[in-house]
Amino acid sequence: MVVRYSMRFIALTISLSLIGCGTSARPSQPNAIPSTPVVLENGNRLDASMTDNELLQNLGLNPKEFVATHTYGKDGEQIVYRHGEQSVSIVRSLVTGTAIIADGPAVSGNWMLGGDAAQSD
Repeated sequence: MVVRYSMRFIALTISLSLIGCGTSARPSQPNAIPSTPVVLENGNRLDASMTDNELLQNLGLNPKEFVATHTYGKDGEQIVYRHGEQSVSIVRSLVTGTAIIADGPAVSGNWMLGGDAAQSD
């Protein structure tokens, strides 16, 4: 009789420990942000999966001419590229995805690309 209750107790203990492991071990996943590629007037594309160099090149700019300033936040980073009067800010956020803000004589505009916060260069 004692053996039967001991076996039930062991089975109950194992069941409860497995239930606890299954629920607490899963990390929460952020909502996926759909990527919205943009086609510019010159026919080039901007896409969240592109590197910063690719984005600058597709804007018609030479990445080697620009100086980058990095700012890191809780959910991503902002990199501001400057060359003379031209500036391009690329924001990669886990919450809002990728955004580009350009201001200057060569190119100006705002583009919200969404998607994953891909790698910068």
